[in-house]
Amino acid sequence: TIESVCLILFTLEYVVRLCTVWNVRAEIFEAEKLLEMAVGYEGIPRASKLLRTIRFVLGPANLIDLAAIVPGLVGLCVESENGGFVVLRLIRLTRIFRAFKNPAVAEPVIVISRTMTQSTKALYVLLFNLLLSILIFGSLMFLVEGQGR
Repeated sequence: TIESVCLILFTLEYVVRLCTVWNVRAEIFEAEKLLEMAVGYEGIPRASKLLRTIRFVLGPANLIDLAAIVPGLVGLCVESENGGFVVLRLIRLTRIFRAFKNPAVAEPVIVISRTMTQSTKALYVLLFNLLLSILIFGSLMFLVEGQGR
């Protein structure tokens, strides 16, 4: 099925990243450290392979990836007929958060969250008016229908 193919691809990608992360130089992606290394005279510090792998595994995006992959693998290994893995299926919904790693998707989400935080007062007024109209029209319906008779 499509779900199994996607699970295999996600697992393969995660394992390849896990096997190659020890050789990634994350410190060169930070502008200040890169400038200091370029103009400085001291040696370039390098974290151990194990430390770089642990940082990779404990990164938020990678924890989300792992949480999306593990329930699928457990579901493939252990078949259950009574629906005992409903919780695992819900955890697999964390795959949705993988989309936020894509910068093209993350920027509109940031804009929407800023807009929401800047317009909270207007949203509170809108919510108040909505609840007030529900109360008024509910009361009118109660009266029109004959007070619950």
